[in-house]
Amino acid sequence: MQVVSIISTKGGVGKTTTAANLGGLAADAGLRVLRMRPAIPS
Repeated sequence: MQVVSIISTKGGVGKTTTAANLGGLAADAGLRVLRMRPAIPS
């Protein structure tokens, strides 16, 4: 199983957009995708 993580400590750098686009591409390619955005307290 391969795992891909999109991380950064700075907000507003496009993590959600990047993760959504990569997940969509992977799903279109027939791969199983689980996208999570846990709420991490600061």
